[in-house]
Amino acid sequence: MRSELEALGCFEPAPLAPLVDAALTFAGALALFVLAARSPLWAGIPLFAIASVLHARIGWAMHDAAHGNLFGNRPIDEVLTWVFCFILGEFPSGWRHGHNAHHRAPNVRSIDRDKRERWEPDRRYRSRVWAAIDVLVLVRRNGLTLPRLLALLGVRDAFYTKDHRPDRFRGELANSLAGTAVILAIFVFLYGPWGVALYIPYSWIAGVYLNWIFAGNHYEKPAWDEPPALDFAALQIVTTSNYTGGAAIRALCGGLENHIEHHLFTSMPRRHLRRAAPVVRRYCASRGLPYMERTLTAATRSVLDFHTVGVRR
Repeated sequence: MRSELEALGCFEPAPLAPLVDAALTFAGALALFVLAARSPLWAGIPLFAIASVLHARIGWAMHDAAHGNLFGNRPIDEVLTWVFCFILGEFPSGWRHGHNAHHRAPNVRSIDRDKRERWEPDRRYRSRVWAAIDVLVLVRRNGLTLPRLLALLGVRDAFYTKDHRPDRFRGELANSLAGTAVILAIFVFLYGPWGVALYIPYSWIAGVYLNWIFAGNHYEKPAWDEPPALDFAALQIVTTSNYTGGAAIRALCGGLENHIEHHLFTSMPRRHLRRAAPVVRRYCASRGLPYMERTLTAATRSVLDFHTVGVRR
């Protein structure tokens, strides 16, 4: 399968589109934050929310650079990873550690470090509404239920960095704090003293958005305490699903709506994932593996059903 995809050019670097997208996304977020500050409350709140989502979308470019598939050049991609982590207040080494563990063995509890709280047996509810609140909007950390802030993801990755790359911790901490200080300064400039408090809803909206996109890919899929008797490709495919929906979903997910292809080939640029899909679909059919595609709405409903007593499959 890989040789066929290589012949199609699916592994050729394609940095222009994601870099332009990241630049336009950042400019659009900043413009909407400014517009929100100058608008009446009824208009300012939705503008602020959209700006927060746009700002979080820069995470897709950070994701590419951290995977090394933006330019396909390690030094350049590493510099860009630091730049995007500065914008988002993230830790390159910590994020990479947790995310690579997720890719190595998705939904294997002893290895996968992304959103591990979804497997807790008491995280089951009597209605989809409560499931939506606690699964999509809140997060559990060390026995505490907290708002799902983007900043908390940064805190988690700070600990990963300290534990696994202590040589990089001080530099990455300085980078993250400097980026967060810039965001706070912009908010204070635009909104006055309220700007400090507005960092919380910004971070919350961004965190919920990223979690919502991720949830439909993995949350209700099979999970194991230890690696199952599956080869790498089969494990990636049975624990992952794609989104359908055309241009709107591509804009929302930045190309990672083709999540099966991404999990099989993390070095493949996002721009080429759709081109790889027919080849991957044929591969799944030849092996009798499920190639799940569904709308984001259907995926979200399935995740909430999984966490709701009486309808969980």
